[in-house]
Amino acid sequence: MEILKKLFLFILYSVLINQTIQSQVNAGSDFTICKCDGNTRLNGKYTGDPSVCVGGIKYKWTSVPVDNTLLKNDEMLSPNICPQVNTTYTLTIDGSSDDVKVGIINTKIYGYDAAGAEKLIDYTKIGRWGKDVGAGLDGYDAQTTGVGATANIINTSGTNTFIEKDDDRFFIEIEDPFATGTTIVAKIGTIKDYDAYKGAAADIDDDMTEVTLTETPAGSKKFRSESHLLVTLDLAVTTSDDDYAVKSAHSAAAVADDAKDDRTHRVKLNGGVIVEYQGCKKTLPVYQRTPTNEIKTVYLKIHVFKEPNNPAVPHGHIEINGDATKNTILGSEADAKAIIDRQLLEANALWAQAGIKFEISGAIDYQAEAKLPVPVGSPAGTVGVDILADGKFNGMYSSSFTTDDKALLDKYKPLSNTSTIEVFYVPAYTAAGLISRAYSMIPGFYFSKSGDNLFMIVGCDITTRLPSTNSV
Repeated sequence: MEILKKLFLFILYSVLINQTIQSQVNAGSDFTICKCDGNTRLNGKYTGDPSVCVGGIKYKWTSVPVDNTLLKNDEMLSPNICPQVNTTYTLTIDGSSDDVKVGIINTKIYGYDAAGAEKLIDYTKIGRWGKDVGAGLDGYDAQTTGVGATANIINTSGTNTFIEKDDDRFFIEIEDPFATGTTIVAKIGTIKDYDAYKGAAADIDDDMTEVTLTETPAGSKKFRSESHLLVTLDLAVTTSDDDYAVKSAHSAAAVADDAKDDRTHRVKLNGGVIVEYQGCKKTLPVYQRTPTNEIKTVYLKIHVFKEPNNPAVPHGHIEINGDATKNTILGSEADAKAIIDRQLLEANALWAQAGIKFEISGAIDYQAEAKLPVPVGSPAGTVGVDILADGKFNGMYSSSFTTDDKALLDKYKPLSNTSTIEVFYVPAYTAAGLISRAYSMIPGFYFSKSGDNLFMIVGCDITTRLPSTNSV
């Protein structure tokens, strides 16, 4: 009887000790990480008396699936780990154990192929508000052309907007294994300079904006956003591209710029897009950068003519810019540079949708004069007349040159090269009784012998549409 009593007491003691140990083994709370970065540790705890464990307290961690990093330090209370997928870690002490789950926040950005099928992307593009259809874009409800023609942007519901029509739209998918409910909220913004991004707040261009993601399919722990669109710098005279309020499935009214579920995001050609969720960040550049850089640079050599001398008229020169001072046709050189910088900014904004950027090659050439060719048979020492002597630039309107443009291009085409566009600023450009703000000659028409360059002649009354809030 005494033996049975002692056996019972031993069993009871063992059970109590085991329950005590088990209640004091704590593997920690479940948590998520963005990715394995070599700095993640488990936070196991044992709060009991080590003397109750035979031979002293011993820790043992295991994982499912196997984490090879854990195997190197699996007998430590706080071992280093490096999970590649969602992983369960088990801490065992003297036969008793506790689990902790570590989840991976997985953020992906998807675009669409030419057939409209989803595809994982590693770079984004600036949208065009629809794709080419006939004479316009299918992001508009009418494809009329000509002076005074109008078309309304498609923006009728969260699933029927110009964004859904655009081949360069994209959406966000975030997998959160511990998310509860059917929606989560992330943030999206743009980066000023993708290659120089350091993670600082000052690196952000368009503000970080909250966006709703819905679990798709139900129960998957994968959450998807609506389609979003990158837009170029603000150009419109009234509502800018980025300010346009777009319909969303998560809002009864069209969503204002930078409000929750805003779907358009301003970006520059050298920028990028950024998505943040629970401290995890996903960034993509605008246009492919490697192995081939899709961004193409066009180099411009800028020529600005000065007002020609004429002692016989007031001020001693032909007055073109209206300031009664002899300088360039655009005003002072500082004025001229300011105008050119603004036009360069607008050109970069307009062509960003095609992945093209413009840069000025070298210093601006403030050209003193452009002489007409001397007629054959003229007396020795005859000097050609300045082509701006009448205060105008007379040029081509159909397929034949008049004296001014031919003289200019004959003079400069031997100086050009195959990688630079020559741009000439002249007075208001007249042709066939009309005034034009710009003139271009495509390669192969007249200048093919000089290397197929594109020449542009820009009238000094050209205006830009960029608001002053933008900067290069």
